[in-house]
Amino acid sequence: MRKCVCILIIMSFVLAAPAIGQPPDIAWSLTLGDIEPDNAFGVLELEDGGFVVVGSTFSYGGGLSDVWLLKLSEDGQVEWEKTFGGTDFEWGHSIVQTQDGGFLIAGGTYSGGSGGSDIWLLKTDSSGELLWDRTYGGIYDDAPAAIQVNSTGDIFIVGETGSFGAGSFDIWLLQLDSCGTQILSTTYGDQYCEVARDLILTDDGSCVILGDCNPYGASRHLWLFEVDSGGDVVWETTHGFYMDVDVRSLCVTPEDEYMVTGSTAAYSGNGDVWLVRLDLTGTVLWDSVFGGPYCDKGFAGCVTPEGDYLIGGSYSPNGISFDFYLLEVDRTDGLEWQAHYGTEMLEEMFDMILTSDGGCIMVGYTQTKILHDTDLYIIKTEPLILDPQVRPDPPPPPDGFSFRIYPNPPVAASIIFLEFQLPVAGSVHLELYDLRGRRVSLIADQYLQAGVHTLEWNIASTGSPVPAGTYFLKMNFNEIRLIEKLVILQ
Repeated sequence: MRKCVCILIIMSFVLAAPAIGQPPDIAWSLTLGDIEPDNAFGVLELEDGGFVVVGSTFSYGGGLSDVWLLKLSEDGQVEWEKTFGGTDFEWGHSIVQTQDGGFLIAGGTYSGGSGGSDIWLLKTDSSGELLWDRTYGGIYDDAPAAIQVNSTGDIFIVGETGSFGAGSFDIWLLQLDSCGTQILSTTYGDQYCEVARDLILTDDGSCVILGDCNPYGASRHLWLFEVDSGGDVVWETTHGFYMDVDVRSLCVTPEDEYMVTGSTAAYSGNGDVWLVRLDLTGTVLWDSVFGGPYCDKGFAGCVTPEGDYLIGGSYSPNGISFDFYLLEVDRTDGLEWQAHYGTEMLEEMFDMILTSDGGCIMVGYTQTKILHDTDLYIIKTEPLILDPQVRPDPPPPPDGFSFRIYPNPPVAASIIFLEFQLPVAGSVHLELYDLRGRRVSLIADQYLQAGVHTLEWNIASTGSPVPAGTYFLKMNFNEIRLIEKLVILQ
C-alpha cells in the first residue's frame, strides 16, 4: 500500500549561534514511499510555483530500483509521478529543465549499456512522459554527478568513470547535442581515484568542475579546475588536509568568486560542514567549518538574494542519527543562524534550493521503523527571516531613480527590456541568478550618464542556460542594490 504522509508534527531545533537572523519555520513536509528504500536526490522549482523531484525507488516500478520522477504542487501535493527502469538497478541523480519545458535527468543504470553501471540520460516532456534515453559508459562502472544545458541546447554531464582514463576512477566530462549525440568526451585524473561532484558553465563557454582527488594516494583533497571548449585544462587547484575532505556543491558569488560546500574531519575529528571560498583562478581566500559536537555534513550551497550563503546538509544531534541541517553564513564566513529539522528517526539531505517565495526546499530521505527502509523526505520552509534591528533594510532609492522589467514574464528566447532612470551618472551592474544561487548571465556592466536608459536583453543570447523557471535579477547602481524576480515561461 502506498504511504503518502504529510508530517504535521515535526521537530525543528535552533542551534546556539550569534544570531543575525532567524531560522525559517516549516511550511510543509512530505514523506513518500513503501516498505523498500526510496530516496530523493534532486529538486527544481517550476514557473507555476510547484516542484519536480528526482530520485530512486525500490518500492515502485519494474526493476530492483527505478528512477523516480515526481511533480508536486506549491503546497506539496503530488500531481503526477513516473518511474523509469529495466530489470536491474537504476537511479536518478540530477535534473534540469529544458527550454521546451521538459526535463533532462542524469542517472545511472545496470540494466542497459556496455557493462557495470552506465550513465543514463533521459529526456521527458513537461508531463514526465519519456521522449528518448541514451546510455554512456564502458565495461566497468560509470556514474553521473551533475548536468547542465547551455543556451544552444548542448548538454554537459560530469561524472566519474572506471571504464576510461588513467586510474581506478577518473572524472569524466561529456558534451552532447540536444538529442544526446556525443560531441566531446574527456577524462581527468591520474593513477589514483578521482570523483566528480558539480559543474558550472561560464559565460565564455568554459566549464568549471568540482571534484575530489587522491594526490599521491594520500587523503582526499578538493579539486577545482576549469576546462575550455575543447576540454583542455585552463587552471586547476587542490586543497586539503591530512584527513579526507568530501566536497559536494559549487556556486558563483556576486563578487565573481567560487564557493564550495562540503565536509571535513580535519578540524574537529568528528566531521563538520566545510565552506571554502576561492577566486576565479582557484586561489583559496578562506575556509571555515560549522556544526555541532558530532558528525555533520554539507551537501548543497547557494547564494541568497542578499549575497549570503545558504548551506544545506545533515546534522547529528546525538552522534547516532541525523537531521536535515540548514545554516546561513555571511560573506566573511560569519554564522548568522543554524537549525536542524527532523523526526525521531534518521534523516539525510541530498539537495536544497532557494524558492521564489524567499524560502527553500530540502530533499533526501527519512528512515522508517522497518529495518533498512527509507522514504523520500521533503521539507519546504517559510521565507528566510532577517532581524531588521541587526540588518536593516537598505535605504530607499533616491528621488529620480526608477527600474522596471517588461514583459515579465517573457517567453523563452524572446527579448526583455530593462528600463531605468538614473538621477546621477554611475556604474550599472546587472546579473541574472537562478534559485541555486548560480549566476546565469552578466547582462550589463557599464558607466552611464544621468537620464532614462533602456537595455534590450535577448534571453537566448546568454552563454549559460535560461530554461523556463524563476530567477533573480540583481541590479547595482552606485550604492543602490535592487533585486527583482523574473519568471521565464515555456
